[in-house]
Amino acid sequence: MLKDKTENDLVLYARDATQRIHDLNENKEQVIDGDFHDADSLKKAMEYVDLIFLDYTVDVEATKKILNTMDEMAIHKLVAISSLGIYDELPESFNKWNRSILSEVLPKEGKSADIIEESNIDAVIIRPAWMYNDPSIREYEITQKGETFKGTQVTREAVADLVLEAIQSFEEYKNTNIGVSEPNTDGDKPLFMQ
Repeated sequence: MLKDKTENDLVLYARDATQRIHDLNENKEQVIDGDFHDADSLKKAMEYVDLIFLDYTVDVEATKKILNTMDEMAIHKLVAISSLGIYDELPESFNKWNRSILSEVLPKEGKSADIIEESNIDAVIIRPAWMYNDPSIREYEITQKGETFKGTQVTREAVADLVLEAIQSFEEYKNTNIGVSEPNTDGDKPLFMQ
């Protein structure tokens, strides 16, 4: 979604990326196979890059490696996807359900968020509600860190819109940690699961 909505050149970095990422615009997209733990491949991927978008923060050591490499490469802009519930910020019944599903992931995502916030990187941390696909629903509401999270679900399309907004208006969003959800979706679990 992001690649279709930006004029920026993109470096797409992932394990087995060339096998998984197809339909490229070779004039603006470069694909690099790599591992988040491999400093050399990270450095190669980060050459001539202004901003990093990170959608995987479960691996704490990888988060540290990425931040260290960014610092070495003098890249100081990061937009990272984390998870709702890393601060127990959800309403009680939803928090209990969410923890029962994500109990192994949340501490790791929370630790990565802490490491990002403690770094000297200007970052936007986005904590989406449970995601689902529906291109017709693009509405979202934002909850700041420290506030009770609103909603239980959000479309991937709405999250992509917020990510693009955070990238394009980085100065407005930098050093924020925000939850994102679809309005009027409060409950004990995501509405699309009921």
